[in-house]
Amino acid sequence: MGKIINVANQKGGVGKTTSVVNIGTGLSLWEKKVLIVDFDPQGNTTTGYGINIKDQEYTVYDVLSNSVAVEKSIIKKNKYLHILSADEDLSGLTLELANDNGRLFYLQNALQPIRENYDFILIDSPPSLNLLTLNSIVACDDVLIPVQAEFYALQGLTQLIHTLEKVEKAIDKKVNILGFLVTMYDIRTSISKEVYAELKSHFNGLVFDSVIPRNVRIAEAPSYGESVLSYAPSSKGAFAYKELIKEIVERYYGKTE
Repeated sequence: MGKIINVANQKGGVGKTTSVVNIGTGLSLWEKKVLIVDFDPQGNTTTGYGINIKDQEYTVYDVLSNSVAVEKSIIKKNKYLHILSADEDLSGLTLELANDNGRLFYLQNALQPIRENYDFILIDSPPSLNLLTLNSIVACDDVLIPVQAEFYALQGLTQLIHTLEKVEKAIDKKVNILGFLVTMYDIRTSISKEVYAELKSHFNGLVFDSVIPRNVRIAEAPSYGESVLSYAPSSKGAFAYKELIKEIVERYYGKTE
């Protein structure tokens, strides 16, 4: 049964969507079957894979609100990489489900029938605390938290971890932190090194050794509808994500050759 990973941070602009796109692509290159769930109404993960949302008959919104079978809504990029797309319609779901007693479990229930078809399901949740974010936490096994290498990054983590703890109590389920990923790392600045060191001291064993640098190729890739791994496979950004993928695979399957 596939592992469901929620890539989450309540602070925007931390490289969350970029990491979902590149982790998903990287895992598929390891021949792991991957489903990407775009659960952000901005739909940036969808467009980051070069998908024109206007061409899609169904999105994740239709799965959750109109009972469309999830299998009908999945876009198959290739044998190993599938995407469940999102658009702005998803933003209305919070109001539609507000009075539903089972409102926290809609995404979990939608993914349950298909999770055995995948090795990994990655959820890109919104950069805010709302019903969509809570659904993402409830649905997942593990949370991967991107942290921008800047001064205020650690303050936002306290709020996110508090949210995880509240959800755990509400649903009586342990939500595991897979790891903290430092993004937009600039080796020339002391603040990047300080943020990384601070994370290591507070969350020993949970911080990925791999850091994602500030890199122009990473920034350019989404405008071409590609991951940096396919757009610029020899770039520093691509190398960093390849190292991260190796770490993720090792956390689930043990050391690789």
